[in-house]
Amino acid sequence: MPKFALGVSDSSTTSTVWPLASLVGALCGGVLADWAARHRQGGRILVQSLGLILGAPFVFLAGWSGSFAMLVASLAAAGLCKGIYDANIFASLFDVVRPEDRGTAAGLMNSAGWTGGFLAPVAVGLGSRNFGLSVAIASTAAVYLLVGILALVAAHLAEVQGSGSKR
Repeated sequence: MPKFALGVSDSSTTSTVWPLASLVGALCGGVLADWAARHRQGGRILVQSLGLILGAPFVFLAGWSGSFAMLVASLAAAGLCKGIYDANIFASLFDVVRPEDRGTAAGLMNSAGWTGGFLAPVAVGLGSRNFGLSVAIASTAAVYLLVGILALVAAHLAEVQGSGSKR
């Protein structure tokens, strides 16, 4: 039996919460990252980290929630945080990669993203078969947290490496 017993229409309407919130997050994240980049080396990566780390609890709640209202609120908050992260993917990359290498770096980054985009649904599908869909979705919060921490480290390294040079 479905967790919330939504029909196709209600499910479709609910599923728009994530991308709409992500759109708002991308606009806010872009502005925030530009401000952060003006004030510190690695500022854009720091904003990406913020989006991921703040988003992790909401991703967890989206999977674990037993309340429809909590699900919608969690999807909105997670989408907002995902937008903050997404807005800065290429800008952050271009902050740390030489102009003559940016095409290759962008290609590698896209390839890694597409690979993850292929593997994530398979992993969630396998996890849902063994543990249930709620647990499988909630567990993806660990990926958000791990990548957010790695982005924090990258922001710190960018600042340390850039502290000896003028921007």
